Amino acid sequence: MKGYVSTGTRNEAAAKAVLKEALQREHLNAEGQSTLREYIEPFYDYDRCPHIQRIGQKSITRKSARIIRGYIKNHVLTDPIADMLLCEIRTRDITAFRARLQKKMVVSQSRKNEDGEMIPGAPVRPLSNGTIDKIINALKTVFGEAVINHDIEYNPCIGIVRLGSSYDNPRGAFSVTELKELFDPVNWVSTEAWYCFQLVAVTGMRCGEALALPWGCVSKEEIAIVNAWKDTHEQGEPKGEKPRIIPASRIAWRIVEDYRATRTSMLSDDDLLFCNPVSGERRGTAWWRKNFLSAMEKAELSVFDSYGHKRTPHSLRHTLNTILLAEGVSPILVREYLGWSEDSHKS
Repeated sequence: MKGYVSTGTRNEAAAKAVLKEALQREHLNAEGQSTLREYIEPFYDYDRCPHIQRIGQKSITRKSARIIRGYIKNHVLTDPIADMLLCEIRTRDITAFRARLQKKMVVSQSRKNEDGEMIPGAPVRPLSNGTIDKIINALKTVFGEAVINHDIEYNPCIGIVRLGSSYDNPRGAFSVTELKELFDPVNWVSTEAWYCFQLVAVTGMRCGEALALPWGCVSKEEIAIVNAWKDTHEQGEPKGEKPRIIPASRIAWRIVEDYRATRTSMLSDDDLLFCNPVSGERRGTAWWRKNFLSAMEKAELSVFDSYGHKRTPHSLRHTLNTILLAEGVSPILVREYLGWSEDSHKS
């Protein structure tokens, strides 16, 4: 009996059922059926991904693909669902997988060491609903491609309802008094960053929009927000593919003119407002976060507002929204000004 394995059952009928299932699985594997782990391997590897190759590389950036591939590596391939046969995964398995994600605790990584590598910078926390939705959407794409290729008959992710954003922990905001404290010049090491964040505070531009703004898109009458950084070297349309032209308020134009007076180079229409003054190289998100957090610390402002909500650079956008609505500005005009769709969450 050496080398034999028990079925773990107590009667012949049950043993035969176990044997039949094992033979079916072996037959499926022999016909080339893959586990999810095997099938998902090339997905979101930018140059090999079947989905990206089919829809065209312009439809997704390398940065987005890299982020999604990270989700797959950290949350799909570490879960038991990865070792299930692709053809045997059902909607109930996806639901159970999502339930495990909701219970999963992760360590935030919000700081970098001297080599630019991420190091743990926050306590353990649960995965956000938004992240979980992105993971499920990635699986939906993988299964969708499998259906197109006739590898499986149906997509088990169809019918899985989005959890939606975790608005039990919304973005924090600033009071007018706090804004005055934040923008005291003594709190800013970089004059360029001081002007950049002032402009963001009065226009509501997103990070990628502000850092991709060229001089040619700014005038005394209006600011044309037509580009945003999608990746380290790639620009595209603003979020939601909604380029917009907003009126330049007197304070916004004064900020631009005062900032222009501090620059001695990189002032042509195609040059970025906020860039390396020698090389013209764009400012990145690390520069963006570093200057904001430094100013917050020097102004002795908490990263949490009075409601306990975390404040980030994006909070300036939410603060402007709050102030405009409080002043009686039409919500429709505010939505257009900030580039929000009618049914979208504020982002």
